[in-house]
Amino acid sequence: MNRILKSVLLVGVSCQFGYILLIALNGCKDSTTNPTNQTSVLMESSFESQGQSSLSGWQDGMDGYPPYSVRRTKYSFDSEVPTNGGQWSLKVYYPDSLDTVLRLVSNAAQPSQFKNYRLTYWIKDKFTQNHYAIYLSANMGSYSYELPFKWPRTANWEQDTITYTSDSRVVDNFALGIGMFAPNSKSDTTQYILLDNFKLEQF
Repeated sequence: MNRILKSVLLVGVSCQFGYILLIALNGCKDSTTNPTNQTSVLMESSFESQGQSSLSGWQDGMDGYPPYSVRRTKYSFDSEVPTNGGQWSLKVYYPDSLDTVLRLVSNAAQPSQFKNYRLTYWIKDKFTQNHYAIYLSANMGSYSYELPFKWPRTANWEQDTITYTSDSRVVDNFALGIGMFAPNSKSDTTQYILLDNFKLEQF
């Protein structure tokens, strides 16, 4: 009988200890503060607004940046988009000469020193050669750092990424550009690129 009583008491103590431990663990879990998301979206562009095609925020290459931007490039909108890409993408043809098609300036969130930046976008290429480039430059006062040009070649929709890490200098803004380079057959409208869903993030 005493042996049975001792067993019952031990089970009771174990259950009580387990219950207390469970409460303590839950208390610790509830008191933990989830880390905040430090990512800032500086720019998003899907070339549409309220279901209509749009170039909101973009400047034409005729603004003179870079200095060799002297001709207006042909571009339009297309209903072919990547998965979850909305209704419109940007369709760009060959220019009449060396040109920057479009440019978008986005301010950096402050403080901007020692931060990481990521530009993502979707692209589909119908060119037979590298006659275009996507570029991103970080502007810091009178100094501008231009990241290496990207010219992904893909016959299907793919997402490409450009990354940059700032140093001790304050980044004022970023200039995003779509550059085009004229081939010999400038009138060939069967060759073009499709672009969609640009996003620039700071983290």
